[in-house]
Amino acid sequence: MSDLAGFRDRLGDVPVRDDAASLRLKSRDFFWFSPILREELGALSADLVVMPRNETDVLAILQAAAATDMPLTPRGGGTGNYGQAMPLAGGAIVDLSALEGIRAVTPGRVRAGAGTKIMALDFELRLQHGAELRLHPSTARTATLGGYIAGGSGGIGSIQWGMLRDRGNVLGLRVATLGPSPQIVDLEGDAVQQANHAYGTNGLILSVDMPTQNAIDWREGIVAFSGFESALRFGLALAASDGISKKLASVVHPALAANFGPIREACPAGRWVVLTMVAESAHMGWQDLVRECGGEITLDRLAGEAPGEPPLYEYSWGHTTLHTIRKDRSVTYLQSMLPPGDTVARALALEAATGSEMMHHYECVRFNGAVTCQGVPVFKWQDRAQLDRLVRAHEELGIRIANPHTWLLQNGGMKRIDEAQIEFRRRHDPKGLMNPGKMAGWPTGPALNKLGGGADALETTGWT
Repeated sequence: MSDLAGFRDRLGDVPVRDDAASLRLKSRDFFWFSPILREELGALSADLVVMPRNETDVLAILQAAAATDMPLTPRGGGTGNYGQAMPLAGGAIVDLSALEGIRAVTPGRVRAGAGTKIMALDFELRLQHGAELRLHPSTARTATLGGYIAGGSGGIGSIQWGMLRDRGNVLGLRVATLGPSPQIVDLEGDAVQQANHAYGTNGLILSVDMPTQNAIDWREGIVAFSGFESALRFGLALAASDGISKKLASVVHPALAANFGPIREACPAGRWVVLTMVAESAHMGWQDLVRECGGEITLDRLAGEAPGEPPLYEYSWGHTTLHTIRKDRSVTYLQSMLPPGDTVARALALEAATGSEMMHHYECVRFNGAVTCQGVPVFKWQDRAQLDRLVRAHEELGIRIANPHTWLLQNGGMKRIDEAQIEFRRRHDPKGLMNPGKMAGWPTGPALNKLGGGADALETTGWT
């Protein structure tokens, strides 16, 4: 049993909030993308929000938690979709947003505080150092760097650089642990996987070292196609064009593109569109590829050329789903990974099997070194039986599903929890106080709030 009063007494002057509005705001992320998680997690709330100003404050929080058995749930911008930042056992939310700013820049590398907003980081890198991040989420405007690493898996740039778990995409992590004697651990190389995409179950991320590249002038483009197959073939061809520097090729169903407000005029009714971002230096090559694939260019501009409009990537990845949910709260989504090689054939078979029920959307990526597509299909929610049926329809075609309707790290399917990560937690969080309830099978930890609906029992093949 945790001791809230004792925990507060031990914090000293570390800032805290316990008013109802702050607790409500900081105890929520984008879990409501899922109707299952909406039902199960919607009433959850922390008992306290703690706001460390620096690493000294973080250690004070961890020492207080260890002494009072206080559950801790780390939080960045709260942009995760799977309940990663939801406090399943109450306790304290640790808002790391004050740990911001660039700590060091060297050629090809930046170190920044976990609370740094990703768009602000990219802007500063470009302005002061002529560099930019290789990878970032579609939520870069509000997401923090630490939250992206703890809860994300890929994003803008994955078409060129692969997923966050690929070697070289996260160079270093500075992590604070919650053992009997809290400490700060610096992870490099393969060791970063112990805290990468671990929802904060293996420690609080304090700072991140990410790879950078020379800043590029990017062009945003929308290409319309008469049908799904031609749109998908173009997106995959762009992904495979090694001479073209690119950040995005998002293949979007006509009904989803109809929700794209400011760029709606560039998304012709009834036609599949592909949202692209390529280097200005590769503009002619992009135009030639569009022509070869039979597309029609409906938008072609330099990024930032339309003041006041969101960047084009804010219509891709999870944002595609968000724009649709804003129009119709009855929809939800799945996440799939198509095998490389016969990607088009499997996508066409899936379209034939589910196209009357699902609005398909694909992000062209590199996965395990090969060009393929990550699917983010959207559909009107009926019930669990429908969800199970649609999952089976994918898996019968060899298309793997990472389940976005569960808060469990393993069941989400984007990360394999191996013995090295389990041993890391045994050493550094033996009581299971870090984001309790998120790591399946962990034997210790505080009691969870009563949760119904069985999201923790959902199983899928995963991507690992």
